[in-house]
Amino acid sequence: MSQVKLICTDIDGTLVLDDHKTIPLMNLNALIRAQQEGARLALVSGRGVYSQMSFVERLKMDVYKGFIIAFTGAKIVSTDSFEEVFSLPISMADARTLHSYVSKLGFDVMVYDDERGRIFATSDNEYTRFDEQVTSMPLSVIGDISDDMGFITHKCIIAGSPELMDRHLQRIKDRFSPEFSITRSSAVFAEFNLAGASKGKALTTLAGMLGIGADEVLAAGNGENDASMLQAAGMSAAPADAMPEAIRAAKYLCNRKNVDGALAEAVSFYMGWQYQ
Repeated sequence: MSQVKLICTDIDGTLVLDDHKTIPLMNLNALIRAQQEGARLALVSGRGVYSQMSFVERLKMDVYKGFIIAFTGAKIVSTDSFEEVFSLPISMADARTLHSYVSKLGFDVMVYDDERGRIFATSDNEYTRFDEQVTSMPLSVIGDISDDMGFITHKCIIAGSPELMDRHLQRIKDRFSPEFSITRSSAVFAEFNLAGASKGKALTTLAGMLGIGADEVLAAGNGENDASMLQAAGMSAAPADAMPEAIRAAKYLCNRKNVDGALAEAVSFYMGWQYQ
């Protein structure tokens, strides 16, 4: 088994509990110990940088010089200097085109002002408000997306009921392929990025910057949008209750569910530790 030099972990459904805030103590301890033993840590999420900041100090990522991979791989920043080392934004014109298409199918769209920490959504409903709860970013409702929003967005979220997602997501993917990447991150959300942005490509980019081989990277995640990094990493794991796409992509399927500390199990397994 290769030495783990970089750990890339998803947040929601992998690092934290269902409240989207609490890091189980066993996960916290495992990640801090791994950094103490020389592994770098990267949080890899559909969230923006602003929404991930609360985890940096708790995980001591400022001390051990980790990274935030935000917006499903479209933005990478360091956690010691918060220097941006990679960026692949979406134009507001493309976001508007997306909204024009999916609104006819019953979906809403959200764009993100990462500098000010605000969500802009095309409707106020249970799905857009759920993202406000997850990210702790205040929500502003806009009638439509315009070119002069005054900020850069790196990702759009398509929001709608699970039934709508099941019925129409493949149609949306077909419409915007191959220029864009659309991956489902939960029952009610799908993420819209430029095709060059994915968690897998971001993992490969960061590892290359650090001079780390893919066989020295451990990735952990539970969603469809994690599948690319689970495949790209030489070592990868999914919680027992992960989405089918993540389970198929992972090289190790945890015995534990997310709530029971699957991430700590995965880190312990690949670091060669005993775990309870």
